[in-house]
Amino acid sequence: MLALSLEGGTEVPMLSTLAWVSLIAAFGCALIIAMDEARHPQKMFIMNLVWPITALYFSVFALWVYFRIGSRWGATRWAKCLT
Repeated sequence: MLALSLEGGTEVPMLSTLAWVSLIAAFGCALIIAMDEARHPQKMFIMNLVWPITALYFSVFALWVYFRIGSRWGATRWAKCLT
């Protein structure tokens, strides 16, 4: 497994493991959003690309926001709250 080396040559495997877990979570969130968009496409085509890309750097937070306001179910629920 890859590990981060400090100046003295000591490795920080915990930091490397945390980085890998973060990457796996981000790609998993992007995949979940992409699968949901394949079943229920967005009204604007560009948003089908924006949401999964956003999940790559915001990870779990992007997944929560997507299902809160970005998906069709979340958007209709949000619209009902505003009216």
